[in-house]
Amino acid sequence: MKRYCKREKKFNKNADKIKVMFFVSGLFLGGSEQMITNYCNHLSKDEFEFYVVYQHEPNLISLERVRNAGCEAIQVTARKDNFIKSIFDTCKVIIKCKPDIVHANISLNCWTATIPAMLLGVKTRISHSHTAEKRTGLGHTLYAWVSRFLIKHSSNVLMTCGKEAALYLFGKTDDVFFLRNAIDIEQFDKCHATYRTRYQLENRTVLGHMGHFVWQKNHKRLIDIFYEYKKKNEKAVLLLVGMGPLEEEIREYVLRLKIDKSVFFLGGIDVVGEFYASIDLFIMPSVCEGFPMVGIEAQAAGVKSLFSDNIDEDIKLTNLASLFSLEKDNKEWAIQIDKVIKKSVDTSYKKELEEKGYSIFREVNKLGEIYIRCYTENR
Repeated sequence: MKRYCKREKKFNKNADKIKVMFFVSGLFLGGSEQMITNYCNHLSKDEFEFYVVYQHEPNLISLERVRNAGCEAIQVTARKDNFIKSIFDTCKVIIKCKPDIVHANISLNCWTATIPAMLLGVKTRISHSHTAEKRTGLGHTLYAWVSRFLIKHSSNVLMTCGKEAALYLFGKTDDVFFLRNAIDIEQFDKCHATYRTRYQLENRTVLGHMGHFVWQKNHKRLIDIFYEYKKKNEKAVLLLVGMGPLEEEIREYVLRLKIDKSVFFLGGIDVVGEFYASIDLFIMPSVCEGFPMVGIEAQAAGVKSLFSDNIDEDIKLTNLASLFSLEKDNKEWAIQIDKVIKKSVDTSYKKELEEKGYSIFREVNKLGEIYIRCYTENR
């Protein structure tokens, strides 16, 4: 299959390339960066020029993926380190690169990219919602209200990966462009179970999780659930893919529970298909999510999956996926894990994903068309 089906007639064959500048919090192998690289890998470099502006020290695998997708990666000062300098750096990057489109992927902080872009004359300013947070507290509630107000008045295109993410950031689903977290479904064909072989896990029940070590991903609860499941199945092991600020805390917690021989921290990995091929169940008890890319990948790889019901219910794209309430205790989660692993599923998952629009080869032109339409209308 062709990676990208280029339009026969360019929107303006005499025009310069459309410059698109993405803003992300960081390059941590997260869903936002993966979405960007998936689409940039397949959009025509004859028509578009891409920049990815990020904060924090990058994960080198993620940085390499961004560059391999044809994007110029530019680091700016992190907001938490120096907010004023971060905004100043953002302005400098916009002035230097002169993007036609600013595409912000930083949730409640999208305005930190769209306001400078608006003030500097960028015609198309996209705020893209990827998550639906569940935080409470007066401080967060007030910040969220102010941020939504600023996003509304500085963005002229609203975009989302799912309905819950749209409602969270924009308070509506009307006039919001839904861009699916589409992937190359075929990439998981013929992947080797590398980690099962590497750690000698033949005849073991292998659970897997992929996610940045932050509170939203709920790693401590995941460890508690696994601890309970291991009482039922002593051959169970858990593979954890990802990095992040809470990783050391989780490592220490695993040691305290004395299950360190059964929990493997893989860090950042390059070939995700080898991870999915190595596991029997993908588990994701997140406190909050939008429409997680890893949930789509797991199903595309044919892996049975168990998600918390705080995740957008539309993640059940195939019968490989199940939702379960975080209100249930750890023993109930352990029982549910057993049920999901043992349940029979059909083999039409690839066809279902394609029919629902999650093949990048079907979805990529939609993003290209919206960029071109916005560019044309706002010139």
